[in-house]
Amino acid sequence: MKAEKDISKNGNLNPEGLNYYDTYKKKYKQRYSKKSGLAKLNCYCEKIVFDKIDKVFNLAEKTQNDKTYFKRKTRNKYIITFIIFGLLPILGLILPLLFYNYNIFFGNYCFSDCNKTHGSSESEKTKIHSDKNIKLLPFEEHTLEIFEVLNYIYLCVTLIIAIVVPIYVLWKIVKYEGLRAGKSRMNIKEYYQLMKNSSLKKLK
Repeated sequence: MKAEKDISKNGNLNPEGLNYYDTYKKKYKQRYSKKSGLAKLNCYCEKIVFDKIDKVFNLAEKTQNDKTYFKRKTRNKYIITFIIFGLLPILGLILPLLFYNYNIFFGNYCFSDCNKTHGSSESEKTKIHSDKNIKLLPFEEHTLEIFEVLNYIYLCVTLIIAIVVPIYVLWKIVKYEGLRAGKSRMNIKEYYQLMKNSSLKKLK
């Protein structure tokens, strides 16, 4: 009885003839139209996560007699993709590694505007660098500074996303399990019991 009241408060759901989760999903457009700003984005992202979990369950039903295929399919389609997504911030480390003072890729190098430092004319630039065994890069130092700023922004954004997205997905998995169990609001102990007996664990 308490669960029905909780569900009703959380989405005006009517469980008659449908389970809580199915009813909640059917109310998606109604909820989405009433939201705005971040709440609207959350509603949209929640639907994406729930749809992905539904696909996992549907795949499990279709491959009941072939657990190996199910594990391989979910690993290739979801787990590996999720891992690659989490590694995106590493791309932001490539630029600092390339232009680190002791990098192993370029060795000694100068920017295309380094004639200001060397005090040589444009015509002498190539010869001077060749004689000193210094690699002349095809862009100015100012260009690298711009890329460093953009790279820093990319690194910060992707790092935040890589941390927030897994937490968000985990949060929605807990909510998904709660809706399937007919609960929308739970205390910590109930959350623990719910995840301990998670229906997703039974798919292994």
